[in-house]
Amino acid sequence: MRRKTAVAGFSYLAGVFFASFFGISSILFVSGFVLLAFSITYFIRNKKKVLVMTVLLSFVIGMLVYGGFLYFDFMKTLSFDDKTATFNGKITDYDYIGNDLMLVKAKGKIDNKNVVITTFIPYDECEYYDKISFTAKYEKIENNVTFDSFDYNFAEGVFLSAVNASEIEITPVKFSPLRFVRNFSDYVYDEITSSVEGDKGAFLGAMLCGDKSGISDESKASLYRVGIGHIFSVSGTHIVIVFFVFGYIISFFRLSIKTRFALCEAVLILFTLFAGMSASVVRAAIMMTVFNLTTILRRKPDSLTTLAICGIALTLFSPEKIRSASFLLSMSGAFALSVVAPAVMKHIKCKGIIRPFVINFIASLCVWTMSLPIVMMFFNNVSVASPFMNVILVPLCTIALVFTVFGALGGVFGFVNQFALMIAEIFITPVISISTVLSKIELLTLPFGYIAVRIVVIVGLVAVVLITFMKKNTILSVFTAGICVCVFFVTSVFVTFENRNTLEIFNINIKDSYITVLNKNRKSVIIDSDGKNVQACIRLLEYRGIVDVEGLVICDNYYSSSENYKSQFDFCDFDEKNSFRSEFIDTFTFDGVDIEFSEENYIVTYEGVQLTFPYTDDKKPSENGGIYLTEVSDGEIIEKRRFEYAFG
Repeated sequence: MRRKTAVAGFSYLAGVFFASFFGISSILFVSGFVLLAFSITYFIRNKKKVLVMTVLLSFVIGMLVYGGFLYFDFMKTLSFDDKTATFNGKITDYDYIGNDLMLVKAKGKIDNKNVVITTFIPYDECEYYDKISFTAKYEKIENNVTFDSFDYNFAEGVFLSAVNASEIEITPVKFSPLRFVRNFSDYVYDEITSSVEGDKGAFLGAMLCGDKSGISDESKASLYRVGIGHIFSVSGTHIVIVFFVFGYIISFFRLSIKTRFALCEAVLILFTLFAGMSASVVRAAIMMTVFNLTTILRRKPDSLTTLAICGIALTLFSPEKIRSASFLLSMSGAFALSVVAPAVMKHIKCKGIIRPFVINFIASLCVWTMSLPIVMMFFNNVSVASPFMNVILVPLCTIALVFTVFGALGGVFGFVNQFALMIAEIFITPVISISTVLSKIELLTLPFGYIAVRIVVIVGLVAVVLITFMKKNTILSVFTAGICVCVFFVTSVFVTFENRNTLEIFNINIKDSYITVLNKNRKSVIIDSDGKNVQACIRLLEYRGIVDVEGLVICDNYYSSSENYKSQFDFCDFDEKNSFRSEFIDTFTFDGVDIEFSEENYIVTYEGVQLTFPYTDDKKPSENGGIYLTEVSDGEIIEKRRFEYAFG
């Protein structure tokens, strides 16, 4: 059997991923069933017997590893839910959020149980890895209509948040190597953003340091809509560039192969810490390490084996990483670039000056296709321009990053190279400008907010996987994937415009805030009680592909709320003149829908159907909120139900 490590590694990862959708009892039941199949296979004479047994055993090991994590880590940590106890640990991250409050992420112990928690505490002078202790009540982190907080934090190993922390004590630590690297990263980021002002400097800083906080919401949305937002996630491209720059420098010295390897590994480790140790950068660092080792050991590197080793290394002791968007997108992207794209290019005859562009486009298209199911799991929509923009804009980003690295090298001595950063700014300027212009195109992204679209993606994935394993024909697999992508495009466009004569009324309810979104033919009117949950509304618009906001009516906090909406409306058509206070407007009409406003409620009339909605709703489904959909068509209410995001 060839590539034993790759076969075992990917089977193990499949087991971990499969188990992440189930509880302990289901995991044990499926593991027992697979072990039974393993035992039966042992007595069957077949050339592929060893292969099948390896796949089954590795799959079970993956499931049991995740099951062990659920039982010994996740469930025992959740035993502190709704309890008050003392926490002792170290600050691993912190962020000032305003109103003299800071969000702290800390790793430590509660009653001798190792945990990672987040909490809000009064602003205080602190450093990374300072000791912290407090007494608080702990609550399980949960998703809400504004943000999937549980899913995001779960992938980071954070399951609890501390509420109303008291007796807070922060003890400074004199020196910490990890803190030194993190502080240096912050210093370099500040130097870059102060040398290159605005979104350009924040973009350069984000590419090198992984900190996206300085980029405006408008620019960030534009970059994601054109499909190059992944450039912010420090990964393989960044590692290769840093490695290239450092390798170029040490090439001037006469060093042995082992010495070069040791120096390069030290740089990889430091840069991994420097960039925040995200799953993507750790994966890239491990792959680079394995590649360097094969050179020293005079072995031929194998991409599949290396990728399998990375997956095992990242999930063996942290199985929760399998639900990380960063990890899954990084693994799928690396697989597409190192395995799928080369296999496809073998069957494409292209020579001459256009060959590099064709290779880049095929590689980008393979990454986009491979990552589509994962994007559907974690995001509201997908950019259809990504394969094209990656060919045009990513090379400019790469050149800018090279000069940013050269510019930041002087940070070791307390300064940055202004000339190198000036050149980097020249290359990044057209990236931001082009993204801003193209992001206005209506069908630049396709939404995942329709069940038919999600079914097409899932069925397409299953079809491609089955054909790949059963036929082992690259051309047939590529053809099947191409057909599935075309069906996805057609389905997305069709369902988006299918109900253009149907009025959809979404009521978003969270705590004491209430938002109504009326959607007809991708045109909408938003009625917001107080503007506290703008992001929930924006998320819904993106999820359903609504790109034209005809009117915005706000009851309370008009000025701050309208500004929050306007800053988020970069992806859709909106005229600021159509932003109103509820008490200053009597009626509003759009596309055959009439809305009448009174002091206590608003009345929606469409095709003879009249519906009344209060500005606030007493039927609160939960503190995390809910979304209720009412559909009106042909003069009657055709559906009224609870509406859920994605797989929620």
